[in-house]
Amino acid sequence: MKRFLSIIAVVASILGLRASAQPNFTLINTSLERTPIELVGFVDSSIEFKDASGKSSKLALDQILAIDRNSPAKTGSTPKDIWIAQLSDGSRLSGTPGALEGDRLRWKLQAGDRVADVVIDLARVISISRLEAFVESSNEPITQDIVRLKNGDVITGIIDSISDSTVSIQSNGKTIEANRDDILALRLADVSGASSTENVGYVLHLNDAGRSVLRVAKIVGAEKGQLSVAIGDQMIELDRSLIASMRSASGQAKFLVDLTPKSVENAGYFASAGQGPAFDDEPARSIQTRSRTVITYDVDGFRQLQTRFGIPSGLEHANVTVRIRLDGKMAFERANVVSGIESESITLDLNGAKQLQLETDFGENFDVQDRLTWLDPVLAR
Repeated sequence: MKRFLSIIAVVASILGLRASAQPNFTLINTSLERTPIELVGFVDSSIEFKDASGKSSKLALDQILAIDRNSPAKTGSTPKDIWIAQLSDGSRLSGTPGALEGDRLRWKLQAGDRVADVVIDLARVISISRLEAFVESSNEPITQDIVRLKNGDVITGIIDSISDSTVSIQSNGKTIEANRDDILALRLADVSGASSTENVGYVLHLNDAGRSVLRVAKIVGAEKGQLSVAIGDQMIELDRSLIASMRSASGQAKFLVDLTPKSVENAGYFASAGQGPAFDDEPARSIQTRSRTVITYDVDGFRQLQTRFGIPSGLEHANVTVRIRLDGKMAFERANVVSGIESESITLDLNGAKQLQLETDFGENFDVQDRLTWLDPVLAR
C-alpha cells in the first residue's frame, strides 16, 4: 500500500499535478479583474496566495484594489467591557479607552485575541460609546462635549480627564466626576480640520467584536504571514484571519466611498453601507440611497466606472428608476428596479467627463420602501 501511494506521488510530481486551493477571498486588481484566491499571507509589501488550481503567486499591494473574504472570519473572544471609538476620518476602533494625556487619548485596540495600545489625537475623536449603545454619529459640529449616562441623564461641558474609573467634566463652572461604569457614551465637541484623511493608503474592515474599520498609512508583512499596519506613526500587528475586507484608498483605481461627493441632493437620506436594509454579501464599499437622491462626483482624470446596483429582498413595494449621468448627459437608465434583483456589472467609459452623477429616482409607487444600493462603485484611471 505504501509503495502504491509512493508511485502516485511520483506520477503526480512528474505530471506537475498540484492540490487545488480552497479560495477564501476574492482579489480585485487595479485593472478591476476579479479572481478567487486562497490567501496564504502577507510578505513584505505583497500578498502571497494560491489560485483555484493551487498555483502559488505573489502580487504587490500597489497592484491590488481590494480583497474580500468569501465567508465570515473568526471573531475571537468578546470582551465584556467593549467600546467603539468613532473617528472623523471614518475609522471605527473596537476596544477600551485608556487615560487622556493632554490632547491625546490612549486606546486599547481589541482585534480578536490581540490587544494593541494606540494613541489617538483627541481632535480626531467624534464619539466613544459602549458597543451595545453605538450609533454612528453625524459630523455635524457641536460646541460642547456630551456625556450620556445609563440612567438617561446627560452632562454637557468640557471633558478634561479620563481615567480607568472616571471621566471628569467641567460643566457650568463646576467639576463633575462621572463613574465610567455609569457612562453609556461620550460625544466630543467639533474641532476644525479634524477630518483630515492624509496618508491613508488602505482601509481594513475587521470581523472583530466591534467590526473595526481601520484607515491605515501602510501595510507590511509580519511573522508567519500576519500583517502589521501603520496607524499614524504607530505600527501594530493584526491577525490576518480577522480581515473581512481590505481596499486601497489611493492609486490607479478608487472606490467612490473614498471620494468626497461634490454635492448630494436629498442629503438627509444619504447613507453609507450598513445603515439600512442590506444584501447578505453587501460589500463595505457600497452606498445606500433612497428616492430621490442624486450624488455628484468630480471624476476628472478617471477613464471608466464599474458598478452594480439593487434593492435588498423584503422590500416588496420598492420601485425606482436608476440613472447615471456624465456631465449632465444620460449615460445609463433603467426603470422599474425592484426588490431582490441585483443588476449585472455595469461598465461605462467616461470619455473625458468631468462629473459623474448617480441618481435614484421615484418609480411607480412614489417613495414606498425605495432603498437602492450602489454595489461596489469604482473608478479606474
